[in-house]
Amino acid sequence: MLKNVIEDKKSKIKKYKKSEVAKDIKKYLDESKFAIIFKEQIINGEMEDILSDGEKSIIALCYYLASIHLLVEKESDYSKICYIIDDPISSMDFSYVFCVSRLIDTFCKADNTTRNPVIVLTHNLEFMNILIKNKIIDLKYILSQSHISTLSKELISPYEHHLIDIINISKNGTSPTHTTANSLRYLIESIWKFIKPDLQNVEEFILQEELFKNNEYIITIINDFSHGAIRQEIGYTDEQIKNACDCLVYYIEKNFPRQIKLIENQL
Repeated sequence: MLKNVIEDKKSKIKKYKKSEVAKDIKKYLDESKFAIIFKEQIINGEMEDILSDGEKSIIALCYYLASIHLLVEKESDYSKICYIIDDPISSMDFSYVFCVSRLIDTFCKADNTTRNPVIVLTHNLEFMNILIKNKIIDLKYILSQSHISTLSKELISPYEHHLIDIINISKNGTSPTHTTANSLRYLIESIWKFIKPDLQNVEEFILQEELFKNNEYIITIINDFSHGAIRQEIGYTDEQIKNACDCLVYYIEKNFPRQIKLIENQL
């Protein structure tokens, strides 16, 4: 008899937690202006093919935020939660980036006066700028060449640190790191959006630029090594990655020479 009562109470608690998770997922998806609508059709395995990588990331983030309810046993536990979010905007269209920033600013509040601790890791400097500009984060750090340093109060340029890394690899003998492919991709995407924004994607831009098109490493390195993408190749040597960096630096020197001089003056 007592066992049945205990099991009944456990099942009610579990049901309550699930309902809270479902309610929050709906709230967060509405907050990000993204919704999945089912119209007289159940979508199961097909979901993998229907949603883009960015849309999958949105759903994963919303579930992560909502699943906090599954970890707590009593109301006071909510104030003890610390959130750690690794690159939440990976593969997302930039239109969603502001929504993610707003979510981070709002979901971690335990009440009207207290904020739960939240640690955000990102490769995207524009996203970092948004978090800084809107005072969503208090402490700012950057990891570069295996060293962590504190950022100044001023906003960092979106491309500057990426370009510094690429120039150091190309000209100053610095070894590539796990972030080099992201720097390559970020800089090439910035160039694409500035000079040929009518093209559909960065791969199309690369194939239209002879210098990039004829480099045997650039397109595979940024696809295989960029954070969030599937790695299709076994690996690349430092020399091959440097070759891609050399190509990008030469392209920028040829088309935007003052940018290289500006960065070199800071080195």
